[in-house]
Amino acid sequence: MTTQQASLRIDADLLESLRIEAKRQHRSASHLAGEAIEVMLRNCTEKRAAIQAALREAEAGVFVSQAAMDDWVSSWGTDAETPPPEPDVFIGSRGR
Repeated sequence: MTTQQASLRIDADLLESLRIEAKRQHRSASHLAGEAIEVMLRNCTEKRAAIQAALREAEAGVFVSQAAMDDWVSSWGTDAETPPPEPDVFIGSRGR
C-alpha cells in the first residue's frame, strides 16, 4: 500500500499519550495514528450501513412491540428464557 504524508494538529497531551503508547508497542506514533484513523473510518462506514439497514426495516412498517421486547428481556437468565419475539406491530399497507 502506498502511503502519503499528512499533518494534523492535536492536543499536546494527546500527542504525548500517543508517543508513549507507540513506544510501548515498538511502533511509530504515525503508525498508531494511521491505524486509529483506519478503525474510526471503518466504524463510521459500518454505523452508516447499520442505520441504512434499520431505515429500510422501518420503512417496511413491521416492528416488535415494546411489551413483547420487555417480556423477552425479562426472561433472560431464567429457566423459562424465550426466543426473540416475532414482529407484532404492522403499520400501513406495507405491513400485514
